[in-house]
Amino acid sequence: MPDYVQAVPNCLAWLFRESGPEWREIWDYQFKWTADHRTAEEMRPMIYTYDKLGEAALNRLDEISPPERTGEKGEKPPPDAEKKAPRDLYALLAFQSLVGGMGSRRVVETLARTGGFGVNVTRRRLLETFQHVLQVTSSLPAVQPHGDGFASTVRVRLLHAAVRRRILALAAQKSEYYSVEANGIPINDLDSAGTIATFSATLLWIGLPRQGIFLSAREKADYIALWRWVGHVIGAPTDPFATPAAARATMESLLLSELHPSATSATLANNVLTGMADQPPGHVSRPFLAAETYWLNGPRLAEALRVERPRGWLRRCYFSVLVLGQCLFFAAMSYSHKWVPRWDAARRERLRRTLYDLTVRRGELGALGAETAFEFQYVPVLDTMATEVGTLDEAMRRGRELGVGSHERRSLWTLSVAGVVVGCGSWAGWLCLRGGVRALMGLMR
Repeated sequence: MPDYVQAVPNCLAWLFRESGPEWREIWDYQFKWTADHRTAEEMRPMIYTYDKLGEAALNRLDEISPPERTGEKGEKPPPDAEKKAPRDLYALLAFQSLVGGMGSRRVVETLARTGGFGVNVTRRRLLETFQHVLQVTSSLPAVQPHGDGFASTVRVRLLHAAVRRRILALAAQKSEYYSVEANGIPINDLDSAGTIATFSATLLWIGLPRQGIFLSAREKADYIALWRWVGHVIGAPTDPFATPAAARATMESLLLSELHPSATSATLANNVLTGMADQPPGHVSRPFLAAETYWLNGPRLAEALRVERPRGWLRRCYFSVLVLGQCLFFAAMSYSHKWVPRWDAARRERLRRTLYDLTVRRGELGALGAETAFEFQYVPVLDTMATEVGTLDEAMRRGRELGVGSHERRSLWTLSVAGVVVGCGSWAGWLCLRGGVRALMGLMR
């Protein structure tokens, strides 16, 4: 199915529906089944395999620099004089997990047990993840050995090994804590492939097209190659991303077999939205984030994740129009700079600096304040088997105090400009057409 179909509003999507035994549809996304696709039964063995090299490296690092003992709940922390400096597991490790896909029933069972997706800590975890994405996409040297992106990816790999080892140890103590038979090894090969697909194929064939942005075949191949390399460094299977076609088939196979939201999925997804609502620098409201979720993920998946729509049809239309304005803004920025290569290079460099400031440097604007030290902060414990859903009251209160956020004002401005441009263009076209008709009639007399 052509990429442009993803940009069609959901109410008109039926006009482009295909039919036939080879077609599949899941969560408002339709695709053609090919020889590259794999069924759930074919992929199931991957939930019992994992990155053993990363585990061996972590064990060896523990021998070189034994980890500080994790105190049980209620134990007093050691005095400051007894505290050890935190280990760096690149020079010893710990980074926040990149395991994504809140709709995956199995993946969220691991995420919930870390306790790191509570509403009060979600925003920091997302900023740390985004810092990693900025590092691996900043330049070629950044993802080569000893580059910042390479180092961060190795830290992710070692943290995955640490989380996996901890959960399996707790499951050995208490069988009901985590079921390997039902959920597979924590952070297994299938989970890792799903993570790479989320950051690559899902963006190329769903995320960007639904915002009206379409990449060339060369750009897609390059982007898949980047994340195939990141997958190699992080210990994920790379064969599913050997080509752009294989990467797309992997994403679609995972959508069909893995994306079945549970109550835990809904909790974590809503905590992400609530944790990001009304935060600097954009102060985007919770209803706007919800409208974005419905636009980019489709109404069926958003409803399955129990994301509440803006209340009332008028507010629903208002926020949907704002999201449309945002998509028009992103598309205009993308294509306008692409037509002038010099502008594109300057914009990319400027955008990287701005995003890094908003993610890492500018603490007064809600950034981390400094590059994260990558501590292993969210240690699974036996009494944490789930994550509680955050309340909307605080986000709604802040939204009323702050009013319309800057991103929402930008969307309104974009729509206004687009309306003026379309109106002026239509009026000019009408004048030209009328003048041409009159001139033609004058010649015929």
